[in-house]
Amino acid sequence: GDAASGRAKDESMEKHYGACVNSTVGGEIPCLMNTGGKYTQCTAMAPSSSTGPSFEDGEEEAPPLFDCLLEKCTDEASQRDCDALTNNETEHSECLANIKWCSSYIIKEAFDNETLGFINRGNHCIDRTGVPSQMLEEVVQRDTMELGNCYYKDGSTLVHRDRVGDFAYCGGNGKVCNDTFVGAYISRDYDPRWRGWYIATKELQKPNWSPPYPFFTNLEMGITFSVPIYSMQDDKNVFAGVLAIDATFEDLTRFLQTNYKGTNTVVAIFEQNEPHYMIASSTGSNSAKTVLVEDETKPCPFDAEGRNVFCKVARFNALDLKSSKNEMDHIIASAFLRQKEEGFPIDKLVSASTNKKNTLYATQTKPFSIEDASLDWAIMIMTPMEAKGSDQIVKGDDSFGVLIAVTTLGFAICAFLTGILIRYRKKRDIIFHDWRFMSAFVGGCALLNASCLSFLGPNTDALCLTRMWLVHWFFVFALSFLFVKTYRMYKLLGSGYNRVTITHAKAARLTLPLIALQTLILLIFTFVDP
Repeated sequence: GDAASGRAKDESMEKHYGACVNSTVGGEIPCLMNTGGKYTQCTAMAPSSSTGPSFEDGEEEAPPLFDCLLEKCTDEASQRDCDALTNNETEHSECLANIKWCSSYIIKEAFDNETLGFINRGNHCIDRTGVPSQMLEEVVQRDTMELGNCYYKDGSTLVHRDRVGDFAYCGGNGKVCNDTFVGAYISRDYDPRWRGWYIATKELQKPNWSPPYPFFTNLEMGITFSVPIYSMQDDKNVFAGVLAIDATFEDLTRFLQTNYKGTNTVVAIFEQNEPHYMIASSTGSNSAKTVLVEDETKPCPFDAEGRNVFCKVARFNALDLKSSKNEMDHIIASAFLRQKEEGFPIDKLVSASTNKKNTLYATQTKPFSIEDASLDWAIMIMTPMEAKGSDQIVKGDDSFGVLIAVTTLGFAICAFLTGILIRYRKKRDIIFHDWRFMSAFVGGCALLNASCLSFLGPNTDALCLTRMWLVHWFFVFALSFLFVKTYRMYKLLGSGYNRVTITHAKAARLTLPLIALQTLILLIFTFVDP
């Protein structure tokens, strides 16, 4: 009805208009729809329906929703042209049986300065059996199984409602009851027909999962599994509504917490698509928060509903967990970043570092999807492992200074010998020992000593690859000249009467296969199995 203009579209519904309650301190108030509030209105009336209630002159009549004209639902089976199958009686009968019929209505929104009422949906206090109750010391307290009283949001005003009338909730046919609003401490303007999961099920006419969305009552994030239900009317399979089961992200979080309690393993679920919103985690942290619509930097007050303050949901992505006070959330953020850098590989482990010394996490991501549903999630599992310190030396370790001293001394000795060989290369003894290859061998040893400095610092992917390349490559580089020099002397002096002379150029070329083979091996490890 329109209270401002005195218009009443249906006097039988007036009793619902004054049945709302002030959720903070109690007391009945009008059920007034906010601007932008949604409601359903028939687009056409069924031929057998009455002309409906009267209106003031010049006002447009809105047909009652229960008299909406039935039309074929929008799913593929209902839209099929069965008349084209008359030549096949069996197929024609199956086609007709698969047609579903839906009420023809549209969803509208209340505009400014339009005063509309609504039939409210209440939140009730309940007793141990789940029945609405306001009896003293018989009401189950929130999040516990303890018994107490039913209060409004002020925490001191007892809920006591006994409004009498032939409400729709009483069972119809004019039946009068006084228990409709027992224990109802909040009134809400709610009709499932304009909720996304209901609209999708009406369009699809088959079971389906909703994408994540904020629930109506408390803006908690979750998903809904919906199944259409039907009734037979005049031999027509009429869509009568939706059977829906909700699963909140908090439910998933509790499930992960329960299953990974007492372990060091961390599990996180997030959306595969950007910006990778969080779904749940075993750390127990929230995946979203409620903020003011007008200022997202301010949290939604707990009594927003009673103060007519509008709030919305702001979701977190995995990287947002870096600002969490929970240290385990930092592990999720770090692991997520490493996984993203690697492209979320399915078949390999990715290491992630932590703030704890010598502790790494082996992480792996597995995709999770439900066919015909907008649920493309990734499940990331993080298992701690101890990082061995034998292949890294950081500042402060006892061996840090020792390694620098030994490496510097080894480099200096080898570099000095290399200089001596080059400086006195024209002396007979030096010439006899083949100064070119000896200089290359000793110089390679100097570089091999210097490469040991790469072991200074924490283990990172880049530094580990650098260590692998420097140490192994210079080791082979130095030994290749020693091997060729030994082989050359063997051919010249140790092969009996058939002495073979190998030139300097040929000897230099003989070193290349060993160096090339080592380079190939390092490239394979770098790109195939880094």
